[in-house]
Amino acid sequence: MIKYFILLLVLFPMGFLCAQRTVIAGKFPYQRDVPFSVAFISNQVVLMQEWGKVADTSNAQGLFHLELKVDKPSIIRFTQRENVELYIRPGDSLWIEMINGRNVSFAGTAGRENNLLFSLNRPFIPIETQENPQEYSALIDTLYQKQREGLKAYQAEQADEGFVSLFTAKAQAQFLEDKIRVLQFMQKEAWEGALKDRVERQIRNLPLVDEVRAEVYINALHHLFTLEVQQIMGIDWSANERNAEIAYPAGYQEVFRRHWQERLAELPKLKQYFEIEEWVQNIQYCSKLENLPQAAADLERIKQVKDYLALHQEMELAYRKKVILLKMKKLPAMAWQTASGQIGGLDPASDQRTLVVFWDANQAESVEAYRKFQEKTSIQFLGRLQDSVLNTINRQKMIWVQVGGDLSKWKQVIGEIPAIYRTEHYLMKEIGALQPYLYADKLPIAFALKADQTIESISNRPTAIDVPSWVVETVGGRVIWKRQKE
Repeated sequence: MIKYFILLLVLFPMGFLCAQRTVIAGKFPYQRDVPFSVAFISNQVVLMQEWGKVADTSNAQGLFHLELKVDKPSIIRFTQRENVELYIRPGDSLWIEMINGRNVSFAGTAGRENNLLFSLNRPFIPIETQENPQEYSALIDTLYQKQREGLKAYQAEQADEGFVSLFTAKAQAQFLEDKIRVLQFMQKEAWEGALKDRVERQIRNLPLVDEVRAEVYINALHHLFTLEVQQIMGIDWSANERNAEIAYPAGYQEVFRRHWQERLAELPKLKQYFEIEEWVQNIQYCSKLENLPQAAADLERIKQVKDYLALHQEMELAYRKKVILLKMKKLPAMAWQTASGQIGGLDPASDQRTLVVFWDANQAESVEAYRKFQEKTSIQFLGRLQDSVLNTINRQKMIWVQVGGDLSKWKQVIGEIPAIYRTEHYLMKEIGALQPYLYADKLPIAFALKADQTIESISNRPTAIDVPSWVVETVGGRVIWKRQKE
């Protein structure tokens, strides 16, 4: 299976001096004291803060009010149990009344755009309709036509071209995915005739829009290009419809690359996005020492793209991790001290897996990381799995090493936070040989070591129970990675 990493473009505003006060306010009509959150998104997910979101709670009347600094038109995810995507421009004042994710109304300076965006929410379509190609295809055409009419009316009154592009991309994504679903159903059922020919033409002739802000549109294009390349190379289309593994022939990736380059030749934003996505993939999936030079070259290419400063930084850190994992392989020999002054360190004769976390109890982020580490997990395990997980914890050695700082503060913190999981604590007065392993400028940094003490993974979010923070899904035959919900 060829893997394509969905690019996480973390687009923090680069011109914050031009940011304007922007207001999101509203009411939950039938709820009081309701927690909600807001996060900037673009392509996948862009977080205003490292740990997640800008969050608040409505008052006793269900009213809420949030002010943001926005320097350019942005897509925002508003969450109150369910998610609603918003379109916000610098200086906008948007009013929201929300009963649930299916009953929302908007007013204010961005009200027209957000009501139109909300109209893209797909109505319930019965299974029997979806399994009738003639009826389903006609319904898709009707819904798409209504969306285009709504956009045309909007353009006649007030034209925000940035919003027009975004709306068009989202509407096209729905149309493409639905038409592909109809085509795959007919392909599986060996359906031939005028309807199949028409659906194929609709998919092939849909003019693409040069828009990269809509996640669903990027996914739909990957799905479309995957199926087009499979058709070019004679690969069974119906395998995707069954979510089956496909045996990709030699050279598939190169054919896929040439295909999207040709399809996007006149669409510079999309073409650049697909290029960056490929460079990110080469860094993220670099698993052999001989591939490091290619990853380094792709990192330099990413740095030449001016708009994505935060992406440069994220990929720089990802590349540094790869250097540590593939070149350095093991932590250096180090001497640590316990709180009572005894000398300790990694035991070269140990046959245990080990988690080593370097932190600083004088820093709030490190203290919060340790607090979360020691919280009892809320994950529910079934039967033997629970015993297996707990046995794994017991077999894993967990070490937290204080890097410099105030010794009394270190002792205070580890004394105040209850130790749910057995943890060894040491003090490291001088960084010394550890310095090249600190891939980031801040702590904590955690190293998961195999039984032979080679470094297995590196993270700044240590956990006692090794639960993956990413989930894998398949979209259109493409393996994608998404963060688990917090």
